[in-house]
Amino acid sequence: MFEVTAEDAFDFRSTEYAELFASSAATAFQHPIWLAQLYEQIVRQGGATPMIVVVRARASGKLAMVLPLVRRRYTLLKVVEFADMRVSDYVSPVADEETFSRILADDRTVAAIRMHLRPYDLLRIGKLADRSLAMERLLGVDKRDGMGMSAYSSKLEPTFAGWREHRLDQSYRKELDKKSRQLNRMGEARFECVDGPAAIRTTFDALRLYRGKRFDGSNGPADLLQSPAYFDFYLAVASEGCGGFARTYAFWMNGRPIAGALGLEHRGSLLVILGGFDEAGYRSSRSAA
Repeated sequence: MFEVTAEDAFDFRSTEYAELFASSAATAFQHPIWLAQLYEQIVRQGGATPMIVVVRARASGKLAMVLPLVRRRYTLLKVVEFADMRVSDYVSPVADEETFSRILADDRTVAAIRMHLRPYDLLRIGKLADRSLAMERLLGVDKRDGMGMSAYSSKLEPTFAGWREHRLDQSYRKELDKKSRQLNRMGEARFECVDGPAAIRTTFDALRLYRGKRFDGSNGPADLLQSPAYFDFYLAVASEGCGGFARTYAFWMNGRPIAGALGLEHRGSLLVILGGFDEAGYRSSRSAA
């Protein structure tokens, strides 16, 4: 029914993958732009070897499922894991629920997938969302265990004005409007979705500076943006996905970005994955308010 191959290169920007992703149960972190840039910018420089399991329908050759994986070595351990590389919030097989069920029901296909994963000392699959496809069944694991973490979501409205009206109470809206007027008296203050290579680069240069001061490694891991490979990855995602999948936001004060953020749009939701602000500028804004 299916043919299974393990490849060290795959065209995530291809039309067939874009169509598979659009109909799949995958997350924003399996988007064509995200995975293409991840393998190009980070995987090979991060000491990992690409291992992309590709499942196609035997009769038609149509793409049925993709598992974006890598091989890594941790001291003496040979590990197979999803291509997370410390930047993806969620991992997922890229397939629709119906096709995934058909794959699970085909013993030969399941056996072929497991064969291509070997050899390994540890098969590590983390960051599966609660509603993700049953990856554990594909690997012969009895059940998945929940991680001790939380996330918060907010429903998007068609317009910012609508979001303010429905998600913020009246007194808080008045307080924010007052602060906005006070900020504008300090100079030209504006918040916008940034487009264009120059403005995106300016925002990311500011993000690298601000985050480097806050996350310098003294009280935890150092900021990933300080690594050229990771900086180039995020910047490439923001630039290639500008106006669609990726959105870069900046808060400007007198023509200088004092805060920025990168968000990913997926199925009507915006997931903010990266942000930072100028602490000096933030304190000035608060004192003025």
